[in-house]
Amino acid sequence: MSRRLDEDCLQLIEELHEGKMLSHPAIRRHVDRALHTGDCSKLKEFIRKFPVFRIQAGRNIALARVQRLDNAFRPYPSRADAREYLSGPLKLGFVNEFDDMFGLHWDILCLPAIVPGRVGAGKSRLLKFLLSQILAEKR
Repeated sequence: MSRRLDEDCLQLIEELHEGKMLSHPAIRRHVDRALHTGDCSKLKEFIRKFPVFRIQAGRNIALARVQRLDNAFRPYPSRADAREYLSGPLKLGFVNEFDDMFGLHWDILCLPAIVPGRVGAGKSRLLKFLLSQILAEKR
């Protein structure tokens, strides 16, 4: 029978999750057990025994915040930016959390293009999708 987790336990789990520490098998096992049983004592005992995991989570969180500050690109364009720069008659997909569509102008397709990426990244799939959208478009 599972019990309700206390606020400290939920905060610890959130910190480990945000700090990308749930990929560690031992931490993942303890977090899963705590969530399943409602007993956080084993997880807290594990973190007390190995404080390096909580320290690393804190470092990962701080690094992610610094990277967001240094990033010149916002995670999503605003609605106004999407309408002004990313909208064209050929619709290819969603561009932000407002479900605005990403579209290209036909003139862009007349320019030479390079699709860089490593093996298996989806370059061919992108081009096939683009061609299928072009052929499906009614003119």
